[in-house]
Amino acid sequence: MSKHKLQAKFNHTLKIFAGKMEASKQKQGQILETFEQNLSQENQALEKVTEQIQPKQETIAIIQNALNTTSQQLQFRDEALELQKEEIKTSQETVKSLVKTHRDYIQQIHQEIDS
Repeated sequence: MSKHKLQAKFNHTLKIFAGKMEASKQKQGQILETFEQNLSQENQALEKVTEQIQPKQETIAIIQNALNTTSQQLQFRDEALELQKEEIKTSQETVKSLVKTHRDYIQQIHQEIDS
């Protein structure tokens, strides 16, 4: 083969290769564009989900605070009930003691009257 034919064949092959490279580049560009669009759509969907989750998290925090407050109130109530039980028990013992002292006193007065 002559130098010109070889050069022409080489140039022709380079043109084919360049054409295929350009087609590949365009295809990759389309793939990248599609990927970026999908990513953008997914990010928008994620933002919507995040926006929906945030109020729910706030609601959960409010409910948790309410539960904690209620739990504390119940604990205070239980402690107050225990104190009242102790006071009632002490009052009952005091009443029993006063009644016994009064009976003893009445009995002593009756004995003095009888004597």
